[in-house]
Amino acid sequence: MAEGFARAYGGDVLEAQSAGIQPASRISRRASKVMEEKGVSLSGFLPKSISSMNLGNFDIIVNLSEYSLPDTTTLVLKRPLHDPMSGDEDAFRDVREDVEQVVRFLIEQCRLARQWNARINPLYSKECAPASSSL
Repeated sequence: MAEGFARAYGGDVLEAQSAGIQPASRISRRASKVMEEKGVSLSGFLPKSISSMNLGNFDIIVNLSEYSLPDTTTLVLKRPLHDPMSGDEDAFRDVREDVEQVVRFLIEQCRLARQWNARINPLYSKECAPASSSL
């Protein structure tokens, strides 16, 4: 769900990849159905294992599970969400809404960060450079 939303809404500011600690063998039909309700297709997506990825290659990792990730120097944001696999479509819809909220927030922050980097900071001066480099 997260990768689907990220690709649909934030392709201009991020490159998303999704993986699970214990991934399923296929995308759930219920997950696909509730994402289609939002106009986001999961066709072509395949579950991947986090063990197949080099975590150090990412700028940010968002852990939406209750489980810990392998050690990494990459910034990890953790927002545990309920696993809907044992629930009905409404359970999937509830998780979908939470995932969408998290992804939209991250996209918004990435867009704001891009704006900050694109502007010349009027408060910047050469005298501040040594102090700001230690932040």
